[in-house]
Amino acid sequence: MRDAVPDQKISARLIAGGPGWNACDVLCRFGPTDRSYDELHPAMSVAMVLRGTFTYESAGRVVLMTPGSILIGNAGECYQCRHEHAVGDRCISFHVSHEMVESVAKDLRRLTDASFVNLRIPPRAATLPIVSRAQCLLRYPDSIFAEETMIAAVGAALRAGRDSTEARIPLRHLPRVVEIARYLDNHSASPHTLASLAHAVGLGPHHFLRTFRQLTGVTPYAYLLQRRLHRAADLLAEGADNVLGVALAVGFGDLSEFTRQFKLLFGRPPAAYRNALRSSSGQKS
Repeated sequence: MRDAVPDQKISARLIAGGPGWNACDVLCRFGPTDRSYDELHPAMSVAMVLRGTFTYESAGRVVLMTPGSILIGNAGECYQCRHEHAVGDRCISFHVSHEMVESVAKDLRRLTDASFVNLRIPPRAATLPIVSRAQCLLRYPDSIFAEETMIAAVGAALRAGRDSTEARIPLRHLPRVVEIARYLDNHSASPHTLASLAHAVGLGPHHFLRTFRQLTGVTPYAYLLQRRLHRAADLLAEGADNVLGVALAVGFGDLSEFTRQFKLLFGRPPAAYRNALRSSSGQKS
């Protein structure tokens, strides 16, 4: 995703690839004291943000990228990523040829334009399973599994309409929202209230709710729930066999509610998800 940046603070490791596409583990160590660079997408790009919070700017539009969101870019487009309020990020980045994107668009039938119109997909329920699959590539770099994930990610990017939150963002509140988003990432298993989160950044609950949603694309509750479920999926992918233990570890006090929420998001109960992942990625159950 950042091949043009001549700096040791960014590294890209090839995970998998095939004709017309590749997947890289991109680790960035930029922080508030580092200047941003003008960069160029060398190919159609779809990157799943696994860790970190930063702003992404292209063609006069700015969005906040948080864990669980998907960064989108067309080949040849210039952009900048800024880490003005936090250090570093990690993404699984797919570089895809225009021909491959056209092929996916053709399979989707109703799409005729094989280009991306928005900058990101927020961390929403519809795409979090794709982000979780991408993270699994760090452990299971199987080429077929990676290609399936790439096709799903490109399809999501093509289907995504223009994100209404790509309007001018309230930059004066950006440090506060970044602070809370990072806090929730690091303490997702702890109990939280809207009032306590708003108080922590010196805003009223209603103002905080509106600002958080405008910047991240989701409500604080949705963000927290998805971080918990993403962590649960990660633990299951690592081989955790005790579903109750996973539920408690990520912040659910009730197994039935955890199972219900997990099935709503990933389409199957936790144990079935773990077994299906092992099977599709070539691992033994």
